[in-house]
Amino acid sequence: MPKKDHIQIFTSPQEAIAAGFRPCKRCAPTGHPVNNQLWVTEIDQVLSAHFKEPLSMTTLAAYVHGSTSYLRHTYKQVTGITPQQKLTELRLTEAARLLASTSQSVNWIAADAGLPNVPYFTTTFKTKFHATPRQYRKEHQHADR
Repeated sequence: MPKKDHIQIFTSPQEAIAAGFRPCKRCAPTGHPVNNQLWVTEIDQVLSAHFKEPLSMTTLAAYVHGSTSYLRHTYKQVTGITPQQKLTELRLTEAARLLASTSQSVNWIAADAGLPNVPYFTTTFKTKFHATPRQYRKEHQHADR
């Protein structure tokens, strides 16, 4: 259940739109479908804001007011990748940033970036950056000298 201070009630969809909200993809109160690019932008904003958290497709769909299957289909149609792939990309980019800028352990970085399963983290990191996290850190630190 939402907190009472998080609820805003509007008398019309136009009033909500004027306040900065978009119409719901699910119920389409204006009678017009929401632009898919606008929805994908909103999905990207949620992914960027919550990538460090455990974020299932069900949770993501609840954040952006749509069904999981339609969300996945629309996102892939517009971007060419799935929301899960985007989420992994955000997490790996954050991990690379942390590897380059901190001396924290690989385990800590993996967990902080939202990928607490270290073997999975290492495998996906190596696939994206063509180096293990330790090799990436070593190469980056060597390049900075």
